[in-house]
Amino acid sequence: MKANEIIDVLEKLGQSSYNRVLIEGEWGIGKTKYVEDFTKDYPNSCYISLFGQKDIKTIIQDIYFKLIANDDIGGKFKKRYTDMAGKLNKIDFSIYGFSLTIPLLGDIYKAMEKELSQKDTYIIIFDDLERKHEELGLKEIFGLSDSLSKIKGIKTVLIAATKHLDADNESIFFDYKEKAIDRTYFIEKYSDNAPVEILGEEVWETLSGLTEFFSFKNLRTFQKIKLLILEVINTLGQNVFSDKFTKEDVYRMCFATIVFNVEHNGKMILMDEKMRRYSESESAIVDYMCAYIMKNSLDNSMSKSVLFHIKRLYE
Repeated sequence: MKANEIIDVLEKLGQSSYNRVLIEGEWGIGKTKYVEDFTKDYPNSCYISLFGQKDIKTIIQDIYFKLIANDDIGGKFKKRYTDMAGKLNKIDFSIYGFSLTIPLLGDIYKAMEKELSQKDTYIIIFDDLERKHEELGLKEIFGLSDSLSKIKGIKTVLIAATKHLDADNESIFFDYKEKAIDRTYFIEKYSDNAPVEILGEEVWETLSGLTEFFSFKNLRTFQKIKLLILEVINTLGQNVFSDKFTKEDVYRMCFATIVFNVEHNGKMILMDEKMRRYSESESAIVDYMCAYIMKNSLDNSMSKSVLFHIKRLYE
């Protein structure tokens, strides 16, 4: 699946028989962007990042706030949130086998559901599973997800890059996955329009042909290209550009700089290994970037003298 298809999955989840879903994909592929886009347009949902979370109580407080502090619900529910949040400290959360008992959350959801004219499914999305604090157990998260999904009308979604779980959590994840997850969706590629959305149409028109020679998996590469372009243009100023020195050449040189330093870790991996031994000088690297990354596409070949400085600026 492509990252933009996450929205379709979440939109159909309300009518689905699945209650506990996992969306799996590598870092930087666009998972969070499309999840957040969905929650902005779908009021019966909330987004919870597990990044750095240390305990279940804090997560539940976050869920309470997002369920009850919703502007559509009304002031009296915001007051009720304050009352209930205070009681959280008096509740003894305990694990029975695989689930957590959270009757209070169920009561609040039912009360809220009763007051609302609509009774749509409420989707709770937990992102950054692999970035949780080490003090928060993976079993606890699975237990919370399982317990929430047993409340009528609530669906839970876990977003993760399980490749980045440490050894202990990876073992727990695969031991409990079958019990804790009804359906897994694998995100293998960013959406087709993601690069142009990041870079803008003008830059993308110049770079799209070059990107076809490479296999990028992380959208942060395009974000770094955009930031470097902005930095270089701000440094040079708008008045330096002409038919002999074009903005398009700056776009290409910034692209080459990021590909070489970020994607290829500063190594001339596109060149034959024997040739690399004789091409380690900085001028040789600049020639390499022009020939192997930019495919000699500069409007003015003399512009590569600027590439030396752009490379230095970034490094």
